[in-house]
Formats: sequence, structure tokens, C-alpha cells
Amino acid sequence: MAEVLAKKEELADRLEKANEEAIASAIAEEEQLTREIQAENNDLETDNESDFTEKDVRKWKEQLLDQRRKMMEEKLLHAEFKRELQLQAIVKKAQEEEAKVEKGILEKFKQCVTSRIYQERKRVLEAERQARVEELLTRRKEQEARIEQQRQEKEKAREDAARERARDREERLAALSAAQQEAMEELQKKIQMKVSVYHTTLLLSQT
Repeated sequence: MAEVLAKKEELADRLEKANEEAIASAIAEEEQLTREIQAENNDLETDNESDFTEKDVRKWKEQLLDQRRKMMEEKLLHAEFKRELQLQAIVKKAQEEEAKVEKGILEKFKQCVTSRIYQERKRVLEAERQARVEELLTRRKEQEARIEQQRQEKEKAREDAARERARDREERLAALSAAQQEAMEELQKKIQMKVSVYHTTLLLSQT
């Protein structure tokens, strides 16, 4: 931006300098014409000393002065027209250069805006990417936690089932042992009764 402003200041200085030069040129041309007219007047005054009559010299002088005035007016008009053309050309060039400067400013502004938009878009995309990464990490941690919980639950269920099976086995073994003990005791009772009956029968037969 500083470069653009410096360019505009330089352009304004050039326009002002060109305008001053054009005015100075017009003034110089007017002064030159004034000197030429004064010289013509001096020539006419010198010519008055000749052998011409006074009413002829005066008339001739007036005609010459009239011609010189017309020539001076034409030269002044030409100088004014020339100066106006120069000023128009300078103004046109200044306008063109100013348009270039304005275009440059606009381009730099567009570039700046585009750069800011790009940076903002880049920041938004990076934030979205980071959010997606964090979401994936969170989902992965949650999934791992669920898997670990399911593993622990399965392990607990397996251990509970194993304990239940062991308890059932122990209960069956205890019941079997109790049944065997009861059968053994019943068998012993039967044997004892048979022995008692045998001894009783034996005693009775001896008497």
C-alpha cells in the first residue's frame, strides 16, 4: 500500500510540474509575440522618417498594426490551443496512470482478501481435521473400553460358571459319598442282623 500511495504522489507531482511547464511555455510565447510587436512598432517609427506622406504613413502603419494584431491573436489562439492540447494529453495520461494505480490497488486488495480467505479456509479445514482426529481417537478409546469391559464380563462369567460347575461337582460327590456311606451302613446292619440270626439259630440248635 505504501508503494501505491508513493506512486500516486509521484503522479500528482508530475501533473503539477507539467501544468506549470505548459503555463510557462504559454507565457514565454506571449512575451515573444509582445517583443515581436514592439519590434514592428519600432520599425514603423523608423519608417516614418522616410519621404512618405504623413496620411500614407499613418494608414500604412495602421494596416500593419492591424495585420500584426491579427497575427498575434492567431498566435495566441494557437498557443492557447496548443497549451490546452498539452494539458488534455497530460490529464489523459495522468488519468490512465491513476487508473493503473487504482487497478493495482484493487488487485492488491483482492490478493489480500483472497489470501485472508485462503488462510481462514485453511484454518477451518485444519480445525475440522483436528476435530475428526479427536473424534476418531475418542471413538477408538470408547470401543477399546467396551471391548475390555466385555472381556472382563466374559471372564467373570467364565469364572462364575467354573465355580458353579465345581460346586455342583462337589455337591454330587458329597451326595454320592453320603449315599455310599448310607449303603455301607445299611449293608453292615444287614450283615450284623444275619450274624445275630445265625448265632441265635446256632444256640437254639445246640440246646
